[in-house]
Amino acid sequence: MNARSRSRRLSAAYSSAKAVLLRLIGSVLQVVLTVLVARWGGAAVLGQFLVFVAVANMAVSVGSGLPNLVLRHASASAADDPRTGWLWRDTLGMALAAATVAGVAGVAGFGYVALVALGVSGLVLQRVSSSTVKAAHRPGLGVLLDTTLWPLLVTVQALLWHLAGWELTFRSLAWGYLAGLLLAALVGIVVCWRLPSSVLAAWRGTSRAPRGHYTEVAVVTVGALSRAVSTNAALTLAPLFLSDSATGRLGLALRVAGFATTILVTLASYFGPLFARARTRSELAAHRRHSQVAGLALYLPIALGAIALPVDWLRLLGTDFVEVKILVVVLATGYLVHSATGLNSQLMIMRGRSHDYSRVGLVSAVLTVLGVVAGAALGGEVGLCTGLSAAVILTNFWAYTVAGRAVRDAPVTAPAEPRPRMVTASSADDA
Repeated sequence: MNARSRSRRLSAAYSSAKAVLLRLIGSVLQVVLTVLVARWGGAAVLGQFLVFVAVANMAVSVGSGLPNLVLRHASASAADDPRTGWLWRDTLGMALAAATVAGVAGVAGFGYVALVALGVSGLVLQRVSSSTVKAAHRPGLGVLLDTTLWPLLVTVQALLWHLAGWELTFRSLAWGYLAGLLLAALVGIVVCWRLPSSVLAAWRGTSRAPRGHYTEVAVVTVGALSRAVSTNAALTLAPLFLSDSATGRLGLALRVAGFATTILVTLASYFGPLFARARTRSELAAHRRHSQVAGLALYLPIALGAIALPVDWLRLLGTDFVEVKILVVVLATGYLVHSATGLNSQLMIMRGRSHDYSRVGLVSAVLTVLGVVAGAALGGEVGLCTGLSAAVILTNFWAYTVAGRAVRDAPVTAPAEPRPRMVTASSADDA
């Protein structure tokens, strides 16, 4: 028994390390891509591309509760749970609706709207399929689908464009991004279909949605939408106050300092299922504490390195990017607190605290929008980053307090296992 338990722990540690490594590769690719676009396309093209990605992520948040619920239900119950199957029905329906909107917008001449709608279709399929794979004890593959394929494809595209002497434009980058999302979604669906007790086949056995299904989806979606606003508000609102070049500098600073979010999303691939499966208060508290230690240990060196980044290195990207240093310092302060407080939102979702998750998300969205707008209006780029950093700090302290209630409400001792049902001749006949 001890040997088996030790083997499971080693396997879990290996899976976690692989997931972190793949996520790190994906994040490095995103930073490399940002640097290449800044160097070859200029700050204006970089700003336009990063705003497009932020808008697409904001739009997909209408269904961004689906990946979290898939991860929760597929982790805590059987893979063929009908709730997971119905979540996949919702996912495919949303993807089809977004693709329809893209077609109509394209015909009507609204090219930007069509690109965003295609991004929504690809993002929702990519995220739900990667969450399903993570729940099936394959966090590494889930992270690969979630964060690595699309930056790899767009980075290769940027290199080819540069070698061929072609101009790197916003539209070429946008189409490369969409192609990367589509590839990740297709690979994810194929992998999910081949999983044992395929969740894609789960809907075949039920013609009615489980009780409370749409209420749960709606509540979690409100929270996810609010968090998407918090995550993308800075880049989405920046063009209202800043030039394209200033928006590009802000995007580069967010890529460098925002590694905290990357790290926490990676850790959520491992700790999310653990939160869902924890049977006692002490077990849940230990998982939460370990997630905090891991987040801080991984982000602190990155934050210190970003703060110590020589200004001369930024001049290699062009004179437009020299002012990025102060933006990185301001943002890193807030994200350091974000890392140290742990995976509070993930813990709430995995423990069924959907209403708490939504309330924290709404407060976070309001604070972020107010901080970004007030900061940008009063202090330009630096003011915007200061307002965003302050909102991140306040939100995470409150989220830490709210998530603590979920830990305290967990059972002190593990619930008793259900006794096996004795099948008699009469009961077998009744069956």
